[in-house]
Amino acid sequence: VLPEQPSTSGAHDMAPAAAPATFKSLGLSDWLCSVCSSLGMARPTEVQVGCIPAILEGRDVIGLAQTGSGKTAAFALPILQRLARDPYGV
Repeated sequence: VLPEQPSTSGAHDMAPAAAPATFKSLGLSDWLCSVCSSLGMARPTEVQVGCIPAILEGRDVIGLAQTGSGKTAAFALPILQRLARDPYGV
């Protein structure tokens, strides 16, 4: 049995748990969030959380994830948002 070591981390060292991401928090418009909800997409997947904000900022993105992880939506949702904003300027 090893002797108990005193904790070196205090409460101030603990970061609060981040709230789960929502499509709204990723920067998608209200109407697109409603569409996601109506399609049964309650929360964004990991690949969507990683890609959507960057795409909305206009950055180039490569997403690597398993089949069924939401990659297509990760790329299509920002495209739809931009098309809705300016359908002739894309």
